[in-house]
Amino acid sequence: LEVHHPSCRPALFLCALRPAMSRRRILHPVPGERLPRGFAQRLENPPEPVEPRPAATVVLLRSGPGPAAGGDPVGHPEAAGLQVLLLRRSRATGFVPGAWVFPGGRIDAGDHALARRLGRPDEAPHLAALREAFEETGILLTREGGTPRILVADRDRELDGERRSLLEGELTMEDILGRRGLEPDPAAVTRIAHWITPEVEPRRYDTHFFAAAVPPGTRAAVDDGEIVEHRWLAPAPALAEHEAGHLPMVLPTVRTLVHLGHFRSPGDVLEYHEEREVVPILPRFVRTPDGVALEVEEPLPGDEQEPGA
Repeated sequence: LEVHHPSCRPALFLCALRPAMSRRRILHPVPGERLPRGFAQRLENPPEPVEPRPAATVVLLRSGPGPAAGGDPVGHPEAAGLQVLLLRRSRATGFVPGAWVFPGGRIDAGDHALARRLGRPDEAPHLAALREAFEETGILLTREGGTPRILVADRDRELDGERRSLLEGELTMEDILGRRGLEPDPAAVTRIAHWITPEVEPRRYDTHFFAAAVPPGTRAAVDDGEIVEHRWLAPAPALAEHEAGHLPMVLPTVRTLVHLGHFRSPGDVLEYHEEREVVPILPRFVRTPDGVALEVEEPLPGDEQEPGA
């Protein structure tokens, strides 16, 4: 399956959504007008690759009750199934300005410190995904006495104020959770992908992608800073709007939505990925007779590991 990507530009690009025994190479054209100034020269004389920064992102999933539900101002007939939360980045941001993305960001020292305190040093990416979800959407995935609990800033003015204090560096996640006798819930997120930015890029990320389910009707509350808009959409209409030029996205977002289109519910997504190894893929830019393309590997049609195959 190939998808036209009208808004593709160098950033985080496709890596494995799941391991596959049989794979094919796919070239995704990158429109020349979307390449940064001097990027073609970087391909001719590639610099020494910069070290990718560890990062995490989380795909928030819910079951949709129907058209125009909870933050989707347009509404689609397909909205009664699986819905994905998409966020629009401010045009003033330095990284993929104006693009529709999933919540995410760098893994910071606080994430590592919290992971060590919990006795789970390898789960700093999980904790970063939880923190980024809260910072950018106001949705906080926690545990209370061993029981999962979800808090939503859209319905809690005090929690929303604490989220803004977290963004400003006045509070930590531990501060916010400790006030309520809560713990973070790394088990709430399931790893679904591992994307590494191509080596030629000046800004690189080594990004763990997770998925998490939230109840139907859950509403996001964006901060109107880096994130200025949000929509809950089923994968198919989201891709259709992207194709129509209404939802600019980078390639990994598009490919993740294509993959999620195989599933009917959040539970199906999490169950499918629970026991599957995620293999990182490092895409690369190549020259073609038509310009520049991104070379990636994808499963062959009929791969036994493809969901729904």
